[in-house]
Amino acid sequence: MLPTDSGGLLAIEAVFIGMTSAEHVRNEVAANLEVLLLLIFMVAGIYFMKQLLLFIFTRLLLTIRSKRLLSLAFCLAAAFLSAFLDALTVVAVIISVAVGFYSIYHRVVSARPDDDDLLDDSHIDKHSRVVLEQFRAFLRSLMMHAGVGTALAAS
Repeated sequence: MLPTDSGGLLAIEAVFIGMTSAEHVRNEVAANLEVLLLLIFMVAGIYFMKQLLLFIFTRLLLTIRSKRLLSLAFCLAAAFLSAFLDALTVVAVIISVAVGFYSIYHRVVSARPDDDDLLDDSHIDKHSRVVLEQFRAFLRSLMMHAGVGTALAAS
């Protein structure tokens, strides 16, 4: 379900219970059509560019060995992306990259290359679970630095 689907359902419900008129909903949609199209095309663009972005950020992750420099690189990369995209889109890009990193690492640790259930850690031994939790914390840290980068670029 797209985010616009639930918004459409809310608009229909508001008309149905008499909170607004169908004409008012149509005027609001017409006034904000550019924003709706921007969101739809940004989500589609992220989906189609996910592999390229994953490759670029993977290069950063594999090239830079220092956690401080890597955090700074993610912060600067997010700030650079924020110059061309809005902050919400950049955060969505960073989240999709982090999920990509995590899915690759989870498949390696679980020794199941075809396993798509990223929430199931039951078949992973205790030591690998600890390392997996440390990797999750590392990814959260990188995502926070990227979020700071988007905030810096927006100001």
